[in-house]
Amino acid sequence: MSQKNSTLEHSQPSKELMLHESRVKLDEERRVEENRLRALGRRGLTEFAYRVSDGIHVSLLWHEESNHLRVEVEDHKAGESFSLLASVENAVDMFYHPYAYTQDLGALATSQAA
Repeated sequence: MSQKNSTLEHSQPSKELMLHESRVKLDEERRVEENRLRALGRRGLTEFAYRVSDGIHVSLLWHEESNHLRVEVEDHKAGESFSLLASVENAVDMFYHPYAYTQDLGALATSQAA
């Protein structure tokens, strides 16, 4: 085995190490998600849908006591968040296109720095 090949073999992480790191990352993501869902439950909210795209987290939530639907958006890159009241008729569309509703006078939007 040449010196060059030996150096390459030792400088690349092993498959076992890469698998371990991947499992650790998944475990951490699961813990974060479980904590987020527990916090929602304490606020009396049920999450119907959740998605993440390019650092933007979107949740479709239902508040049991008031029977209101709401879409919450957290932009982790910009450090901003907002919440929109939704109706049964527009909740799914609002979940997938929340920024289209921020200019709608019929939707209540509250902006806040995260």
